[in-house]
Amino acid sequence: MKKQKDATAIGFVFLGMVVFYLGLAFLIPLLSNWGIKLPATIVLLLGEIPLILPGIIYLCWNKVSIRDVGYRMPKIRTLLLSVVLGFISMPIASLFNLISQLFVSNTVAQNSEVLLEGGAINVLLVSSVVAPMVEEFVCRGVLFHSIKRLSTPRKGILMSAFCFGLIHLNFNQFLYAFALGIIFAVIVHVSKSIWTSIIVHFTINAVNMLMVMVATKVYEGRGESLAQSAEVARANIVMLIMSIAIYSGISVVATILMILILRYIAKVEGTTGELTALIKKREKTVKSDDTDVLMDEEEKEPRVFFNVPMILGVIICIVIMVID
Repeated sequence: MKKQKDATAIGFVFLGMVVFYLGLAFLIPLLSNWGIKLPATIVLLLGEIPLILPGIIYLCWNKVSIRDVGYRMPKIRTLLLSVVLGFISMPIASLFNLISQLFVSNTVAQNSEVLLEGGAINVLLVSSVVAPMVEEFVCRGVLFHSIKRLSTPRKGILMSAFCFGLIHLNFNQFLYAFALGIIFAVIVHVSKSIWTSIIVHFTINAVNMLMVMVATKVYEGRGESLAQSAEVARANIVMLIMSIAIYSGISVVATILMILILRYIAKVEGTTGELTALIKKREKTVKSDDTDVLMDEEEKEPRVFFNVPMILGVIICIVIMVID
C-alpha cells in the first residue's frame, strides 16, 4: 500500500510538471498581449521552472537527501568518459531524429531563428548548461531513482525515459529524447552518479546547438532559411531513407562502443553486477509453503505506476503533441 502511495506521488510530480508548463504557456502570450515581450533566453529559462519545481517539492515533502538521487562524485575517469559517451550517443539521437522526420518536421530547425533571437551565447548557456542540469535532476534524479527504489532499475529506466520524451511535447523530440533518456538512465545506474548524465546531456546539447548556430549563419549567408531548407530535405523521401540506413549502421557501431565504455565504467565504479543485471533476468528465491520458489524480480513487483495523475499527465502531453 505504501508503494502505491509513493508511486502516486511520483505521478503527481510528472502531472505537476505538465500543468505548470501549461500555465507558463498561457502566461507568455498573455504578457505579450499586455505589451511585455520576453526575450527568447528568458522564455527558455522560464521553461525550466515547471520542470524543477515539482521535483524540489517532492524531495522536500518526502525529506529525501540530494545524495539519494545520485549527487555523488564518481571517479575522474568516469567523468572524462562521460564526454566520450556524449559524442557516441549523437549518431543514435540523429537516427531517431531522422526516423521521426518521416512523419513530422525537425522541431529544432523550425524554431532555430526564434531560439537565436536571445543571443547565441545566452541561448547556448541555457540550452547546454541550465537545461541538462534541470532535466537530469528531475528525470534521472527524482523520477529514475524513485521508480528504481520502488520497483526495478529496468522500470526506472523505461519510465523516466518515457517521461523525458513526453516533456518535450512534440513527436519529433519525443522519439530521440526517449532513446537518449534510456542511455542517460543506464549511465546513471552504472556510474551511481547523476553528474555523468549531466555531462553527456551537456555534450549533446552543446554540440547540437553549435551546429544549429553555424548552419543558421551559413544559410543566412546564402539568403536562405534553415527551417525551409530542413523541410526541403525532409520532403526528399529517398534521401531521408538513405540517411536513416547510413545512421543505422553508424548507430550499431556506436552502441557497441557505448557498451564497452559502460563495462569499463562499471569496473572502475565497482558496479559490474548492476550492469550485468540489466541484461540478464534476475531471480530471487522466495519462501512459499516451506518450499523455495524462484520468482522473477520484475514479476514480484506490483504495477504501481499506472496511477491517475501519471495517466492524466501522459494524456495531456499526447493531446498537446497531436495539436502541435
